[in-house]
Amino acid sequence: MLARPATLLYAIASTLAACGGDADERAGGDTAAAPEAIVDAADASGDGAPDAGEEVALPPPSCEALGDPSLRLVQDGTLLRDRDGRQVWLRGVNAGGRAKFPPFFPFAFDEVDPSAPPFEEALASYYDRIAAWGHGAVRLPFTWEAVEPVRGTYDETFLARLDAMVDAAGARGIRVILDNHQDVFSRRYCGDGFPLWTMADPETPRPEDCSAWFLAYFQNAAMQRDFDRFWDGEDGLMQAFEAIWTMLATRYRDHDAVIGFEIINEPGWGTRDPNAFTAEVLTPFYTRMVEVIRRVSAEQLVFVDATGLDGVMAETRLERPVGDGIVFAPHWYDGLALAGGRTPDPEAVHEGLAKWAAVGRAWDVPVLIGEFGVPHELEGADLFIRAHWDAFDALGLHGTQWEYSVTGETWNAEELSVVESDGTERAIARELVRAYPAAIAGELRSWTYDAATAVGEIALLADGVTLVRAPARLYPGGPAVEMVEGEACARWDAATELLVIGARGRLVVRIAPEAR
Repeated sequence: MLARPATLLYAIASTLAACGGDADERAGGDTAAAPEAIVDAADASGDGAPDAGEEVALPPPSCEALGDPSLRLVQDGTLLRDRDGRQVWLRGVNAGGRAKFPPFFPFAFDEVDPSAPPFEEALASYYDRIAAWGHGAVRLPFTWEAVEPVRGTYDETFLARLDAMVDAAGARGIRVILDNHQDVFSRRYCGDGFPLWTMADPETPRPEDCSAWFLAYFQNAAMQRDFDRFWDGEDGLMQAFEAIWTMLATRYRDHDAVIGFEIINEPGWGTRDPNAFTAEVLTPFYTRMVEVIRRVSAEQLVFVDATGLDGVMAETRLERPVGDGIVFAPHWYDGLALAGGRTPDPEAVHEGLAKWAAVGRAWDVPVLIGEFGVPHELEGADLFIRAHWDAFDALGLHGTQWEYSVTGETWNAEELSVVESDGTERAIARELVRAYPAAIAGELRSWTYDAATAVGEIALLADGVTLVRAPARLYPGGPAVEMVEGEACARWDAATELLVIGARGRLVVRIAPEAR
């Protein structure tokens, strides 16, 4: 998360397609009106196999099944794919700002607030809303302080509740990115993240006013030195950091819902020059952490974030870490909008996000915008958020909005949650509810969506069963489906709120709310 008024102004002062050719050309010809795919046989062995060049018609896919139920994903260049080989789009939220301080969870429960429901009840309600929004992913922040408040001792009560958070997501078909969260190192510096025992002086008094917390990156010499101690490996801090990730990767390597690990949120540069730090320290650090994760987990993705300052500029000196299964996970905030200084400009969103998409193409990895958001009370905040989702659709990016907390307590008085303290949805929450392609079988040619009318249109060279998220909040009883081009089976699965489309060949499908 970034900061408020003067913070970002100071920080700022301090410092698509890559594939050419039309879809039909790439496919090798016009496949219009072809409900079945045609393939060339590979041999003429005389043992019942067709001769070379003989055409074999594949049967049309059925819409009865949703595909492999596993939530695990693999990196394929700039795409994420499921176990059926389908391209997957991640849409979700961060859970949430309230997770930064004790008891480190994004909702109130009875053990800390007698008026709140028990933990399991609050947990279920929390995730039910995410599912109702139609989201298939959650970026789940945790802090090192919560995991290891005493050096060498992991907090099993916290970890058991973290397990419950992961289990609840998986039960609803929601993928989890475990995010090791920090801001300006520690709560002692108005931030969160590192345990007190990692500080040179754990008794450092916390400032009374934390409204400009981000300035600590530039002005707090003690915090800068603590980051230097960490990056330099003093007092065994780097080994301890690697140890918690080894423990967590081992704990969740077999949990189907945990698709990946985000090593550290918005890393601070200490006393180093931010650009030099990013290139010379952060890049090799991520390469090392990929090795640490791969020692115990061969499958899960590794998400790498840029600095918070980079998240305002949409520029970075970070280089692609060595290793496989990597996702670039920067943030993007409009500094002046986040500071509440002016009405956001939706037109600037696509331009900013396109810079991060370009990094993904250069690295040949997927891009998840791990954080974006704006103060909910700002005029035009809803349209500003809508512009982000529209840009994700246009650029093929993944995204998780900051943030979703159901509690009367806020972190540093920030008001970016999409709901009120009692759970009442704010206007920006309505922008979370959208249709989008959740799993694409074949080659996606385009997806367009009009949030004002809830009309969406997908065009693809289909090769199997495609899933389009169609939330019941937009389409009670399912969407009206029009086959604009090609032929396909189609059904709305009420249990998952997914439109199931089975086809082979060129296809254009339009969905809209049923006329009332």
